[in-house]
Amino acid sequence: MKEKEKNDNLNSTADDEYFKLLGNKGYEIFNPPINSQEKNVLDGLSSIIKNFLGPQVLDIDIKVKIYLINNAMINAAVCKRGNTYYISLFRGVITDLKDFVLNFIMNNFPYDFFQKQFGKLYENQTSVFEFFKECDCEHYQLANNIANNILFLIVYHEMGHIFSGHQEKINAEYEFFMEASQD
Repeated sequence: MKEKEKNDNLNSTADDEYFKLLGNKGYEIFNPPINSQEKNVLDGLSSIIKNFLGPQVLDIDIKVKIYLINNAMINAAVCKRGNTYYISLFRGVITDLKDFVLNFIMNNFPYDFFQKQFGKLYENQTSVFEFFKECDCEHYQLANNIANNILFLIVYHEMGHIFSGHQEKINAEYEFFMEASQD
């Protein structure tokens, strides 16, 4: 029991340090409402990361937590506090991703482009998260697949920073790793 209490105290301290760093940078955690799309995506991504790191895939003994930051940018960051890595997804990654896919990708690249380049690949794949419904756009399966791939690219990109040890190389007391920082 003493070991569990020690780990809980270390995790609490690391969480406090992470929250303080965010506050110092002017960011705040967004706690999505239960049953909201943001909550479902956040919980789903946490589960995917846990399975990815677990014994069935990589079997790596590292702890990664993922949080939503109350910021509309499509961006993400990662930092390490104690023995825990924190992926910070900006809320725009979920809330504005649908608009980005619909208004930029689907409206600027004709469906024929995707058909020619990828055949029926996108239409036949099942998406993990449903950003689009049939009434949202003509090729909603394709739009869902693109949105899911963008979301996973962002998360796996942050995981790449962890695997590459980038958090070990920066001044962890003041910074977190984010390419498109406005700081």
